[in-house]
Amino acid sequence: MASREQRRNNRKLSQEKIDLAEKRRSTNKGMWIITVIILVVIVVTFVGAPVLSKASSNNTRVFGSYDGEEIIYNDGSFFYDQVNTIADNYRDSINDQNAFFIQYQVWRTAFNNTLVRTAAISKCKKSGYLVSDSAIDNEVVLHGPYMENGEFSENIYKQSSDTEKNNVRSRLENNLYYTRFITDLNAVNFNNNEEKFFTDIAKTEK
Repeated sequence: MASREQRRNNRKLSQEKIDLAEKRRSTNKGMWIITVIILVVIVVTFVGAPVLSKASSNNTRVFGSYDGEEIIYNDGSFFYDQVNTIADNYRDSINDQNAFFIQYQVWRTAFNNTLVRTAAISKCKKSGYLVSDSAIDNEVVLHGPYMENGEFSENIYKQSSDTEKNNVRSRLENNLYYTRFITDLNAVNFNNNEEKFFTDIAKTEK
């Protein structure tokens, strides 16, 4: 009797192990499918994006536009700098398991930041506010990529191409527009209804 009971218990234990293995296999298969779907979305969105985006002859990629202003990705653009800055924040936490997800987060956040900045600059320009040439000249001297030993270098400036100079001036001009927009925005006192309105918009966008 004891032997028969023991065999019965052994069969029951074996069946439980088989059921557990099947359950784990089913769970792993489900997770595998979900992982594949996520990876496909990431690849299509951010690996395929440069292929699907509008390309120009100078290696500039256009990812879209806001109110006629193109959202571009090229060496030196705000979008480009955002990708590199945000990627640096993830550098110590990236691994083989989360690499694709972090890539998605980096590009998505960089694009969103660029879009918000583009919208702010567009609104500021349409408000009638103008950035003077002298203000841009001052930014070129103080914050342009022509510094040597902490001071503006005329030699470096003269060696730069006209295209680079124009790109630098355009970017610094946009920085001034964006700074003015943020300054004005911080100076505005919103009532409760207005705060709720903008909060609801943000929730809807998400």
